[in-house]
Amino acid sequence: MGRAYAHYLTRQFVRITPQAISVWCRRLGHDVHYATYYGQADPRSLLPCDLDVLFVGAYTCSSGLAYALARLYRRQKTVTVIGGPHAKAYPADCVRYFDIVVKECDQELVADILGGQFEYPSVVSSGRPLTQIPSVEERLPEIRASVFTNGRPTRSSIVALLSSVGCPYTCDFCTDWDTKCISLNPEGLEADLRFLSDQG
Repeated sequence: MGRAYAHYLTRQFVRITPQAISVWCRRLGHDVHYATYYGQADPRSLLPCDLDVLFVGAYTCSSGLAYALARLYRRQKTVTVIGGPHAKAYPADCVRYFDIVVKECDQELVADILGGQFEYPSVVSSGRPLTQIPSVEERLPEIRASVFTNGRPTRSSIVALLSSVGCPYTCDFCTDWDTKCISLNPEGLEADLRFLSDQG
């Protein structure tokens, strides 16, 4: 039951930002390898052994695994970067294991990380709300690698889309409570829906 749940459901809940980071790295001319871990194998077997930079996105429930991967890859002189809800909520804890901890991210910040603009260890933030996300068409290699089965959509495939970022509420119990709510370009969302409809 656990393996089937992970295969069909857990991997469907991948975040959009790691896919966007993969696209931004590709746009910047880097060779990119993208993998989603949902318990299917030794996580190291999903990645090349000669990485220059390792980006990890993690929720708190998977932070132990993220820390272990950081330790392994830092031994190989790989620059390790963590982002996502755990990094935003617990940056001081993350910086004990990772070279760079990212609280808010955009393409410009990724370019600075890849360009070696920060000392290690560092907690960094773009300081800007994320207003542009790569299209589904640009993210398709990552979607195929993480959401689809054998590169093809199935009835259980869920492709995440965003119509806004941030949060309109003022409660303080989640990682987005202090992030301004911003609506994204509706034309981009429409284009993503049309593209996905054509892929079916």
